Amino acid sequence: MNIFFCFIVFLFSFCSVFSQDTVQAKSSYTLIGGLSGGIGFHSGGFKGIPGFASCCTEYPSTNGVNIGAYIGIQNKGGIINIPQSSLGFSLRYSMIQSGFSTREYIGNIINNNSVEKALIDFTLQSTLHYISAEPYITYSPDFLPIDIAVGPHISFMVSSSAEQNEEIVSPAKAFFGNNQKILTRYSGSLSDQASVLLGGMISLGKKFHMTDKLSLATSLVFRPYFTPFIQSIAWQSQSAELQCELQFNIPKSIPIIPIPEPIIIAEKEPEIPALTLNFAATYNQKNISFGDTIPYEYSMKTIVQTQPLFPIFTFEEFSDSSIQKQNVSLEVLVKACKESPEKTLIIKGYAIDDEDKDIAEKRASFIAKQLNNYGLHNPITIQTEVKKLQTIKYQTLKSEYHIVSIQFNDGSIPILTQKDTSLYWSDSPMEFTSIPSKAGAKISGLITLGTTRVQSIEEPNVLFRLQYNPASPFSIQTLTAKCFASISPMQKAASRIECYIKPVETKSEVFINTLNGYEEHILSYSEFDKSDIHVYNLYAIQRIKDAIQEKKRVDIIPISDVYGTEDHNIRLQKKRVEKALEFLSTQQINSIEMQTLSKNILIDEYDKRNMRSDIQRGILIRIFHD
Repeated sequence: MNIFFCFIVFLFSFCSVFSQDTVQAKSSYTLIGGLSGGIGFHSGGFKGIPGFASCCTEYPSTNGVNIGAYIGIQNKGGIINIPQSSLGFSLRYSMIQSGFSTREYIGNIINNNSVEKALIDFTLQSTLHYISAEPYITYSPDFLPIDIAVGPHISFMVSSSAEQNEEIVSPAKAFFGNNQKILTRYSGSLSDQASVLLGGMISLGKKFHMTDKLSLATSLVFRPYFTPFIQSIAWQSQSAELQCELQFNIPKSIPIIPIPEPIIIAEKEPEIPALTLNFAATYNQKNISFGDTIPYEYSMKTIVQTQPLFPIFTFEEFSDSSIQKQNVSLEVLVKACKESPEKTLIIKGYAIDDEDKDIAEKRASFIAKQLNNYGLHNPITIQTEVKKLQTIKYQTLKSEYHIVSIQFNDGSIPILTQKDTSLYWSDSPMEFTSIPSKAGAKISGLITLGTTRVQSIEEPNVLFRLQYNPASPFSIQTLTAKCFASISPMQKAASRIECYIKPVETKSEVFINTLNGYEEHILSYSEFDKSDIHVYNLYAIQRIKDAIQEKKRVDIIPISDVYGTEDHNIRLQKKRVEKALEFLSTQQINSIEMQTLSKNILIDEYDKRNMRSDIQRGILIRIFHD
């Protein structure tokens, strides 16, 4: 207690001596508070807690953890005529944790006719809690971008805890008398602990100004303790800590000296009647007040165009990498596949048995690699089919078995959707009216709409047409109108209107792109001389459903190639229609709607609509909009 009283007397003496210049300089003060954490370095050389030491060797030096929090105050003025220096004082709470351990050989033990070494681990775990007082001096040199602080500190013990254990490491089957491998020699507070610790502090830090009153400072602090933690053993410590603090500058009060107002003798001016200006605006025959939001109407028209893709890549004969022709580009195909990223893509390679053994798989793998290079992310499954040469009916069909075809695993084909959206804005103007209180006044002014429209005011009535912002057509724009009226330099008037123009959608329409009054879709494809559906178009099925609901006419047109006789092709077309209707009946189209579809089947041996070079084998549908 005497030591603490002496320290308080020393602290007040220290502050009174070194703060004389700061009082004369009338410098302001800074409140500080922060957290710290780091490593503690503890010296060993003792055998245990006093009064409970075991028969072990000395504990070696070890490291621990130091954690702290503090508050304080700092003077910003010079100290003892040293510029760029300051005096500070902080109160700190510190928690010091350490763990000593050593291993000792205590003798030999006979175990099952064998001699084993007896090894014991001795450990001492401790936690100390201190409250510290720390005066310090800070110096900020011009030649370094850091702050240097140094000072003493005195710490008072608050509480402590320690646990001293022994553990038998070897032999494995040896135990203490309590039938345990770990024996706690002591657990509780430290005995003979020092109630007061003396030490020092030196730090290097950097301050970052956030506002004129708040600053953030970080520093690296080294704290040695000059006295041991326990008076009877040589256990001393020092620490290196990282410190982060928040500083608040307390502004000093500066007396305000009132300046006497000069005595002005007012001269009597001739009375001039005031000029006033009535400046008003209307939109759609409604008055506009300052700060109003005006709805600027627009309609949206979107034209949707779909393109079904049944990709066919024809290779040179006996080649697995040379493409002779293709009906769709790889880039367009990848773009269409990205509209259904969850679907698996079936890439099927074809070959004839007179070509190389694995050429069908190599052709499919070549296309898969090219698609991945263009950014395809769909899962891929590769399939192959080899056709026997003697089963090909027409030699001109050989090229159809040098191909790679692509479809989804559910039998559908990729669809490329393109949308073209147009906006149609209202052309209703705003009307501005300027009415001065006296005839003959000159009128001038300016109307601005965001950054896209400017118009001058040079007459009483002005029509101003709104315009959307091309860079951001759906954003709210500010409309500002200023009007001035003047008769002479002594008679002027001004008025201002400010409002907000908000785009409001009144109508949105979506149109399917049509040709000659109808839209045309490929429903499905079939293989050569077969009527079964090979692949189908999901979008075409949906458009058929929509057309039936809207009571639109839907034509079903089977397509065949140029091979075979007309009679054979007509029979084949009829079979393909039957398969198409059978397939559509499984797509949630009821029997009445199926009867409607069955009335518009176009099969005519004299009609060239049933002979198409772009489809060749499949079902075409037309949806009429009239």
